[in-house]
Amino acid sequence: MTAAAGPAPWTRNSTVKDISYVIDPTEIEWEMDWSGRNPDGTRKYPDKPEKEPKFEADVGLALMLNNDVFHLNSSWWEDTWPREAREATYFGVDCSDVFAWGCSDAENLAYRDIETLYRMWLQDRIWGPAVWCMIRRREMPQRPVEKRIREAGIWNLDELRIKHGLRDNHYDGVSTVIARHKYEAYCAWELSEEREPRPYDATWWDGWKLFVAANPDWNDTAWQAEDDRRREEWRRGSGHATETVAGVDEDPKTAARRLANMLETVAERRSGAQAASNDSARTFLTHEADRTERDVLARLPALLAAIAGGAP
Repeated sequence: MTAAAGPAPWTRNSTVKDISYVIDPTEIEWEMDWSGRNPDGTRKYPDKPEKEPKFEADVGLALMLNNDVFHLNSSWWEDTWPREAREATYFGVDCSDVFAWGCSDAENLAYRDIETLYRMWLQDRIWGPAVWCMIRRREMPQRPVEKRIREAGIWNLDELRIKHGLRDNHYDGVSTVIARHKYEAYCAWELSEEREPRPYDATWWDGWKLFVAANPDWNDTAWQAEDDRRREEWRRGSGHATETVAGVDEDPKTAARRLANMLETVAERRSGAQAASNDSARTFLTHEADRTERDVLARLPALLAAIAGGAP
């Protein structure tokens, strides 16, 4: 006689809940009750407050994800990271067009920042996440966005700028540097032709078009070098200084690891380009692989010099 079969091992002592398609905000914020008393009237938990606010980060994260506050991705673009780090889940708080036009952009959301982001989003469903990104990046938004945030009247950007040390907007700053360089050249050309330059307002761009037509080779190597010098000067003065590249102020072992990670990235992208199903993806991956490969070649001499110099 065969005994009746018992429940399958994976169903014993377990409860399967129905799938929930609703996020209950009351599950995000609640209070822990520590007010219990012993029989003699003393508190059971004297080291705790009677009521302790609790925040459930996972449920808050789910609610924000469902409302497009951030998106999921990997960190595939971090050329110098190890593969495991590049493939890890990336929570990106959307700030596209906040700091620069036509730019798909996001700031990484660390676990410790989930509650702060959640509360800023609840305070301002339109600009709260953008303001969080500004604080995280320590940078003001581009001028049109700054104007709209000020007009909304929820955030005091002047106070936030002082409190969090927000730097000038990089896009606005660099764009102004480049425009000023062009305006100087235009003015000098107009004066050389014994004409009065247009003022530096919305009309001067028409004058610049005339300058370009008369000087088709204006964007030469010397011009580009001067653009680079002015941009870097502005970056240093505004706190946006270019980060030190690997192999210059790093120990050789760290620099070598970075270059090895970059070469691995190059191989992955070339492999992906070969397997791509459309020309657009193939072109993009090939371009990214070429760019990283050039970066490796640019960094290699510093590493070799450090090794030859006997650095530890």
